[in-house]
Amino acid sequence: MDANRPSRDYRNTFQYAAIVSAKGALMFVDLQKTLGEERIFSALRNYYQANIYEIAQLEDLRIALIAEAPVEQRRMVGRTFTRWLTAKRGDEDIAPPDAELAATLGLPTKQTPPKSGDKNAFGALAKVGKFFWQQVTRIR
Repeated sequence: MDANRPSRDYRNTFQYAAIVSAKGALMFVDLQKTLGEERIFSALRNYYQANIYEIAQLEDLRIALIAEAPVEQRRMVGRTFTRWLTAKRGDEDIAPPDAELAATLGLPTKQTPPKSGDKNAFGALAKVGKFFWQQVTRIR
């Protein structure tokens, strides 16, 4: 299912974590590949400053990232948000299906070779989390 839903729409915390946390994190990794680390952090700084003491909306984040993108990449940023947050995509977004588990469950399997050079997507997310933690805990 898509990740842009109220939390009450998910069956349990596992489903919520798998869809919202994983797809949201992978969206940032995809954006980092497109825009580069410097632009991502600049956009997040601007987003934080523009929405301090406010309730920020998802559209605010999208606008901050698009504003930081070069003109020729702005449409790609919008498409990245759509792909990861509103499109209904499954295993191909998060990881290749586990053929052994699928066979155990009696599900049909489709072998997808792993992409060469894939790295752990959550390493980049740790930097984003650290940035927000520093902003929230900074004493003024």
